[in-house]
Amino acid sequence: MRGMMTLFSVLLTLAFVPSQAEAKQYSTPSTGIGESLKFIAETDQVDPNGNPMSLCYLGEGIVLFSAQMTFEVQAYVLAENRCDADSYFELTLQQMIMNKAAGLFPSDLPLVPETPADIKLRNYGFYGLIAFIIGFGVLSKLIGSMGGLQAMTSKRGTRKARYNDETAVHALAAMCYVATCDGDYDQREIKQISHTLSTLTGCVYTPKQIIEMLNYTAQDSDAVSAIGADLSENDRHIVMEAAMRIAFADGKVEQVEYDAIARIANLLQVPAQVMRDLVQKIANAGAAQPATA
Repeated sequence: MRGMMTLFSVLLTLAFVPSQAEAKQYSTPSTGIGESLKFIAETDQVDPNGNPMSLCYLGEGIVLFSAQMTFEVQAYVLAENRCDADSYFELTLQQMIMNKAAGLFPSDLPLVPETPADIKLRNYGFYGLIAFIIGFGVLSKLIGSMGGLQAMTSKRGTRKARYNDETAVHALAAMCYVATCDGDYDQREIKQISHTLSTLTGCVYTPKQIIEMLNYTAQDSDAVSAIGADLSENDRHIVMEAAMRIAFADGKVEQVEYDAIARIANLLQVPAQVMRDLVQKIANAGAAQPATA
């Protein structure tokens, strides 16, 4: 049986050697919206010249000064040089099915391409925070012209952020997830999100900007699964408190909000005692306070 599978894998690999005519070219602009590739895994397949090819995501996103700011997956492709190439060979659904069945591609890879959770979270960070984090007026205008969120600083100027931008991005994703988990959000939740982000970033967010963030994140809640990655214990507690303050913003917590908080606590690996301490802290101070730890 093992010999049959090995033979099948070899035949499958040979059958998928692409022709040069199938190669598609792409180029990424230094600034604007364009295509790019991201590495997924090595493969046993080669291009028409015999060069080894890797499995890659083909996606489109916003590029600023040659830096990839957002990335939305569109297809699976094969490309040489660990996806650092200017051409690729697009894979069909049938090819994905057969390659996975033969064990040539990662078994946990979805057949239909989708943007991974960690990349979605970084997209959130760009759309919601990048104008404040970078702090350049020129960048704010570029983001606005591309349909992103424009920032409006305080009349007193931008204050020094108390926490790093990574913590703020994770807190934003967590707060938006809790605020939209019941299918709606209200002014108290908008005010609380603005208040917490102001504390974390040292900048001021208008209600309109918060609503745009909520509407953007409500379209896809999968990115919440990446919350907590690479955060310190203290930062995870800050993110947890930020999410809990949204649930308590209107004075009552619905079951769907309990479920959302439980999921975030599990992702952040927050101990039960810390959760109890945070509940007591919020109850004593009131929900409309910044998230601090």
